[in-house]
Amino acid sequence: VGAGPFPSELNNETGQYIREKGHEYGTTTGRPRRTGWLDAVSVRYSIQINGIDSLAIMLLDVLTGLKSIRVVSGYRVDGKVVDFFPSEINILDKVEVEYSDFPGWDSDITEVRRQEDLPELVLNYLRGVQDLLECPIRIVSVGPKRSQTMAVSL
Repeated sequence: VGAGPFPSELNNETGQYIREKGHEYGTTTGRPRRTGWLDAVSVRYSIQINGIDSLAIMLLDVLTGLKSIRVVSGYRVDGKVVDFFPSEINILDKVEVEYSDFPGWDSDITEVRRQEDLPELVLNYLRGVQDLLECPIRIVSVGPKRSQTMAVSL
């Protein structure tokens, strides 16, 4: 919500699909929230500065139905790859993103309650994200209900 740099923002059909499927609208105002691909550069930086040792990936079901799922795997600034999260907003505002692409899935995963019942394409995506973030994923949700959250060990 709000203004500011969002390097992977999706101002297209995919962004609208994610917004609708995830009910991404302001609770009070009803305004549409901005949507975009997971930014592994930004999240990895947050992991480092906050001492995080494991992650939760929530509402994974929102990605169901996408043919391809992208994750920001790097930034380029002035044509050069940078291996850090820019500390200045004017630099972040002009980064070009590099992506890692993962095949999507069509399987309804909202009833899955155990890691071993997740489709292989979902597990491949989660493992890829875990590798990009260099931090283990320990919790995954496949919907908004408490019963749709499970422990995983990838």
